[in-house]
Amino acid sequence: MEVVDQTTSSLRHQLNQIWKEFRDVNKDSQRRTEDDDSHEIDNNIQDRDKLEVNYALISRNPQSILSLDPEQLSSMLHVTPEQVYNLRQRISNTILASKSKNSHQFQFEADSSLSNLCQKRREVENISRNITTGSNAFDKLISSTSSSMSSRKRSRRQEETENQQGNMERDSGIAFGKIVQCSGPSSSGKTQLALSLAVNTIVSSKRSPWVYYICSGGGNVCQPLSRRIRQIIAMLNQQGKIDSREVFLDNIYFDHVDNGHDLLARLKSLEHELMKDNDSEDLLLVIDSMSGCFGNFVYSDGDGGVGSAIFSECKLLLRRISRVGDVNSSKQVAVLVTNGMVSSSDSPTGRKPALGELLRIGDVHIELQPWKDVNVVSENTNGHKSIERVVVRGIKAIKLDENNKSEGLDEIKFGIGVQGIMDI
Repeated sequence: MEVVDQTTSSLRHQLNQIWKEFRDVNKDSQRRTEDDDSHEIDNNIQDRDKLEVNYALISRNPQSILSLDPEQLSSMLHVTPEQVYNLRQRISNTILASKSKNSHQFQFEADSSLSNLCQKRREVENISRNITTGSNAFDKLISSTSSSMSSRKRSRRQEETENQQGNMERDSGIAFGKIVQCSGPSSSGKTQLALSLAVNTIVSSKRSPWVYYICSGGGNVCQPLSRRIRQIIAMLNQQGKIDSREVFLDNIYFDHVDNGHDLLARLKSLEHELMKDNDSEDLLLVIDSMSGCFGNFVYSDGDGGVGSAIFSECKLLLRRISRVGDVNSSKQVAVLVTNGMVSSSDSPTGRKPALGELLRIGDVHIELQPWKDVNVVSENTNGHKSIERVVVRGIKAIKLDENNKSEGLDEIKFGIGVQGIMDI
């Protein structure tokens, strides 16, 4: 705890120093300007007092600079947009540098077991534009073209547009350029789903994608996630479903964030890297979970609305990141966001997605619910084929509409086994 406190204190000192340098330079410049226009000083007293208040507010929390609109910040501080950009960049880089030792990159050894894990599953010319999870039923449910609008009236033009999208998106699963939000209570399979998706992203694509997995929570949560990834891959290899010829699992990166400030800094850095035209790798971005980053932060009192502002900025960044393919056609990004559940007297199930109306960012919103244990048949291919019956954890998945309602929409069930997500 003492080490963490020292790290936090050091970061706070660095940010305050950056802000102090910026404030002193710009206030000196503004003072010289006022001296040149001394006859207007009396008319500017009110503006100057307001400026002092703005500087004082930001001095309490320099990290809030990242959550404010750049144009608004430029107006508040009476500086140029370029100065605002440089300041935000310094703040973001400082936060990332201070947290770098909490970031983990797991590169898997090319030994006899793991070196045979990563060949892409398909060698055909027709490549799926989507990322699969391991369950065909769940892939169809999360497809952006599935029949979630079947109970509502649609115009002829809407139907024609959906038919065109259906032709383009040949397979089901998470489409690049989309955000999928999965909400559920504890033990509903949110993290297991995210890990299965990470594995399938690597082994089923020909475009050498990479996975950036951002997790929240106390302690060293990245290590158990890494072990679970290895377990899934080992089982898939044992079943003969994957091998390694081109792709290696050093393309999966785990990162840990403590709060919304850390998440915002990482998303800004990621957006900056994606806009560089330096490679053509696709990306799956996983945030597990948003409620872990913002659960207390958004609703805290006395922060002057900074928590809500940072949350809103993160949502905008996620939308821009998911649509990076519209700007840089050589790259495609898919986003999976998990979210917890909280009690609600208004919901038929007694629960509702955490963060409520604030977290409306997904193109597809799925609610996961624990179901029951299910017996399934498992096939192993390790020199010879064998069949055994195993018990997996059953999960119910429901597609929600834009109002987080499930009436009349699709519902499926899938299982979570040693090899990850599977049909039951």
